Amino acid sequence: MAIGWGIVGTGGWADRFVAPGIRQAKDTKLVGIVSRDKARGQQFANYHGVAHVYERLEDMLKNPEIQAINVQTPNNLHAESVVAAAERGKHSICGIAMAATEEDCIAMVEACKRHKVQLGVDFQTRYHPGFRALKQVIDSGVLGDIVSVRCQMSLPWEGGARGNQVWSVPSVGAFGGEFDQSWKHDITMRGAGTMSGAGMFGVDMLRFLVGRDIQEVYAVADVATAEHNQENFVQALITFQGGMTASFESSNRTQYWDNTTTVYGTKGRASSYGLRPWDSDGVLRVRTEQGETVREFHRSNMFVDQIEAFNQCIQTGKTPNAAGVDGWRERQVTLAIRESAVKKAPVKIRL
Repeated sequence: MAIGWGIVGTGGWADRFVAPGIRQAKDTKLVGIVSRDKARGQQFANYHGVAHVYERLEDMLKNPEIQAINVQTPNNLHAESVVAAAERGKHSICGIAMAATEEDCIAMVEACKRHKVQLGVDFQTRYHPGFRALKQVIDSGVLGDIVSVRCQMSLPWEGGARGNQVWSVPSVGAFGGEFDQSWKHDITMRGAGTMSGAGMFGVDMLRFLVGRDIQEVYAVADVATAEHNQENFVQALITFQGGMTASFESSNRTQYWDNTTTVYGTKGRASSYGLRPWDSDGVLRVRTEQGETVREFHRSNMFVDQIEAFNQCIQTGKTPNAAGVDGWRERQVTLAIRESAVKKAPVKIRL
């Protein structure tokens, strides 16, 4: 039996990736969408073949055909949608960043736990074939004990004087609608700058690859001088439980970035090159005493894989690969990085 989905929000990410991912997933049906602009919502629905268009979330949640929602509104509005869905017995995948504040993350996690529904977070990079292959290499033990990790996760700066961060999602989407991203200039709505952009993917991937929580950060960033109080550049030293460390860099003013993650072990090294949050291209190089292997990755749809895996979690009760607690932990680290940069001192993270 197909699982029915609803989408809250009709912005660029929902248009380019989420709606197509739901429509292409097996045993899945895109039933409804919510848009405050009825005409825009209808245009989106017509393009993506959606039967029901709603202006209010509460109306969509009354539809018995919908078992799960995917929330793609501004970060500070995620909690109200997820909590409302949980109270109606609906499962949720929350767009990222999970929220603008840690308090909202906690509210979502607790509401879904209380009402016994699944909560996933839209870190589709956990389904990237390159990152999954890197994770398998680490877990296999071929690298030996992991000593340290170096990670860069950045995006190109193409906004010029307007100061717009570009996510490789055009301002005019697949269905022809204009996307208003002005909310991203409001720190109270977004929660952070580059750390609510490329940076959050890097933090989540570090936790995913290493399999440990981050307990302390020491960062430098341009928070104090950045326009809109949003950091455009971050460098951080990250300490995991058990004492292992990682060096981390993120920027939304970077051209010709390579987005490299290198894992160093006592017996070898593994490096991923060019892996990005929105497509599946990239290269993985593994070097050990036996020599070097190189793998290239192309044409995998992470968004379809994520929806299908989440559907299985709904049916079996298994915890999602990227669960609510993972979105919460990422926000803890992001906010700690900003705090450390302002205080010019290490910041411990409460676990």
